Amino acid sequence: MTEKDIKILYRKIKLNLENKAESNERMNQMENQIKLEIEKLRNESNERIEKLRAEIKIKLQVMKNSLLKWIIGLILGQTITIVLTIIITGK
Repeated sequence: MTEKDIKILYRKIKLNLENKAESNERMNQMENQIKLEIEKLRNESNERIEKLRAEIKIKLQVMKNSLLKWIIGLILGQTITIVLTIIITGK
């Protein structure tokens, strides 16, 4: 090998190492970007879940209130029926 060949080989190796370093840097940037996107999606998902939980909690409370009103109405209806029956039969 001549000195010229060694210099050419040295430049090729140096260029190859520089390319690898740039490639590694790009990979690291991509990895960081992906991590940021995952974190963003995770946060958005958690926010949606909390919103849905709050909505479901409200809907359940409304359903409980409706059921309670229905039960109270049923009890009042039966009570009125019993009272009217007692009044009508005179007992």
